[in-house]
Amino acid sequence: RKYLQKRKLKISLKMNQTQETFRSALKTGNVDTVREIATQHPHMLQEPDERGFYPLVLAAYYDQVEMVGTLLQLGADPEARDGSGNTALMGASFKGFVATVETLLQHGAAIDAQNNEGASALTFAAMFDQEAVAKLHLEIVATPLLKDQKGNTPYDQARFKGLRWAKPVFEPFVG
Repeated sequence: RKYLQKRKLKISLKMNQTQETFRSALKTGNVDTVREIATQHPHMLQEPDERGFYPLVLAAYYDQVEMVGTLLQLGADPEARDGSGNTALMGASFKGFVATVETLLQHGAAIDAQNNEGASALTFAAMFDQEAVAKLHLEIVATPLLKDQKGNTPYDQARFKGLRWAKPVFEPFVG
């Protein structure tokens, strides 16, 4: 019985070490390490860390474009959500990472997905002054009048912030 307990502890410690290596590689863009670990432990692609962030969300948040593409090729869910309902596309949009946004959209990320508060990726781009990302979303046909739980559209969010670029960008859609 003690042998089994020790063995379980060793396995648990090794898995924790593997998870730490995996998460570190996600943030730093070490694609080879992530590919190797994900091949041996494919379940890790669909497991959040202790803060509730999925691997794809982390890679997008750190603007690891190649990593985002690799994770999606390995089977990561483009619609995985953190505890607030945010997706990788929302994270990349709020940070203004155009290439990461493009990669996610090319791999099927839902452009009009909404989080627990009703915010979409376009809402985040508008709220955080990410003009290039907002334009990209609108070019790809994001719904510009999608309302959050408070009844505000992405254009409303940009106007609240006093963003000068918002009017010419959103006006064709709002009249």
